[in-house]
Amino acid sequence: DFLRAMLDLAAELERVHVLAVGGEPIEVGARATGHDFDAVIELAPGTGRSTIAVGGHTDRFVPVVRAAGLSGARSGTLRIRPVVLGRPMTPLERRLVRREPAGAPDEDSVVIDVADLVADRSSPGRDQPGPLVPPVLPHSTPLRRMLDRFGGDGVPLGLVDRPAAAEHTPYWWDPETGETLIAVGAPRSGGTALVDVVTVGVAARVDPAELSVYAIEPLPQRRRALEQLPHAVSVTSTDDPIETDRVVSEIEAIAARRRREGHRRDDPTILLLVGDLGRLRRWLPTHHDSSDGSVPPTSEEGVMARLGALAIDGPEVGIRLIVITSRANDLGPLLRSPGDRLIGELQDPGESAELGAPRGFDATGQAGRCWSVDEGQLVQLATAPRSPERAVHDLLGADLGPARGGGRP
Repeated sequence: DFLRAMLDLAAELERVHVLAVGGEPIEVGARATGHDFDAVIELAPGTGRSTIAVGGHTDRFVPVVRAAGLSGARSGTLRIRPVVLGRPMTPLERRLVRREPAGAPDEDSVVIDVADLVADRSSPGRDQPGPLVPPVLPHSTPLRRMLDRFGGDGVPLGLVDRPAAAEHTPYWWDPETGETLIAVGAPRSGGTALVDVVTVGVAARVDPAELSVYAIEPLPQRRRALEQLPHAVSVTSTDDPIETDRVVSEIEAIAARRRREGHRRDDPTILLLVGDLGRLRRWLPTHHDSSDGSVPPTSEEGVMARLGALAIDGPEVGIRLIVITSRANDLGPLLRSPGDRLIGELQDPGESAELGAPRGFDATGQAGRCWSVDEGQLVQLATAPRSPERAVHDLLGADLGPARGGGRP
């Protein structure tokens, strides 16, 4: 079962190969696994009867001792880690091993040397062949390093793990083409730090004429950093239901005007950033059944319905939402919105599958690690600078002043 699983992995991933070693061909042959091996090597050290069969053609060869010079030709790009999954040797086998001539090559050394030669000779014109095993997704990736490494107009929010290609690619947020982005993760999972990444990334990459930012954020230090953005139109606290209603109403008015007059290409994208949806809901007044059955637009139910409408219909008129929350139950009508969901560590693991993560996904104790439903892959969110406020100030220049509000679209 183990060998069959490894062969399935090698068949699925382009740069993963299986090198199986056994005492008899039947132990690793096609009849035992249901797979065909590309090459079969039968070793008989010291006898001259070792063979290698490739594609129906068999050649004899004499295994050499590693000290004879093969190890000096190693490319350094192929790493072999032999693992023995077998039984303990019998007393007779141990005696036979002790009686082997000094310097006789063991099976592992011969296999490694042959694998090195095959790797070198099967990669013509490739100075540095790609890794056989996909690189491990890092546990942290500083935003500054990502901004230096990946150019362009979009904001790299993190790294996407792509094991089939043995690489990591940026997880982009593009204000012109993006839809609603929802990030769900328990406290201390790193999800709320996405606000800092977006803030610094927008300052570094996005022209203020192309983006207008509205933010509803609970933490004062994050509000101060957002207020420094020349893109910022309105930054308010989640704990202020009156200001929340004003911000949502203003964006609704922009959406209605654009639908009525037409959405022009030079209209700036509108970004509504909600830093903690659960806390926002707790501060909104609860709706009590009225005599006419209507829902007040300023109540919790009313505001959530309005946010859901903006998330679903807003992208067609250049309105984007980034919403962060700690519980899936907080999302309500936002669950029906188009766009990606980033699923991090949750207090109830069952919620991960309900949101679209694969069964068994677990990001416990890994800050910033999440599953992208759109990408179908793991994502490691970027790590923002320790002081986003200072980082924004440095990016925009010391002469820009402590805080600047962008023009209303």
